[in-house]
Amino acid sequence: MLVLAWDTATPRLSLALTEFAANNVSRVLAQVEGGEGASHGQTLAPLVQNVLAKEGIEPRDIGLLAVGRGPGSFTGLRVGLALAKGLALASGCPVLGLPSLEVLVAGEKAEGLVAPVIDARRREIFTVIYRVEGQKITPLTEILALGPARFWPLLDEVRPLGESLTVFGPGRDLLGDFPNGVTLGSDQGPQAAILAALAYEALTHGAATSCPVVPLYGRSPEIFSSWRKPARLEV
Repeated sequence: MLVLAWDTATPRLSLALTEFAANNVSRVLAQVEGGEGASHGQTLAPLVQNVLAKEGIEPRDIGLLAVGRGPGSFTGLRVGLALAKGLALASGCPVLGLPSLEVLVAGEKAEGLVAPVIDARRREIFTVIYRVEGQKITPLTEILALGPARFWPLLDEVRPLGESLTVFGPGRDLLGDFPNGVTLGSDQGPQAAILAALAYEALTHGAATSCPVVPLYGRSPEIFSSWRKPARLEV
């Protein structure tokens, strides 16, 4: 099965085309990372088209589409999800959405308490505190959007006394100095090849219904927080 996956939650776009065999052997046919400084709305669709053309693959040949749900850039998420839905409709293949923070956790391969972090702007980060035990990933919090002044006290409430924690992801440097007991992990963003593997596993294990193609914004988009009802609409 061919799985085409991308994540647009961060400024660094990630796209991968992976082939999965029946014996769970996988082969990454194409992988693209980058796009900083360019709009995902301008680059994603041509990039998908170029990757498929280079590999001689038609959209109807794709067996599964996978897309990162965020949290992250509101505009980036909408671009990624919209293209995934449109391509799925045109090709007839299923499409699954997975949380970008869980993709980060799977790529880091850290054990115990972990905190993947993505830049949320406003000097804040998006995160979820997870406990990782082998293949089992358990969220201990909901999606949080907060700054360093609230992040570190939160950890003291969530983790048992003396237990270490690993912090990683493209928002890690926004947290400033790391206290004792905290390990600094990678600063890479969600990897599309990891996303493809997670989506393929979900599909083959009957967990597709738990992977909706809807955004995880983490907080209300700014347009809603700043919008005020016009006076002419006041009752």
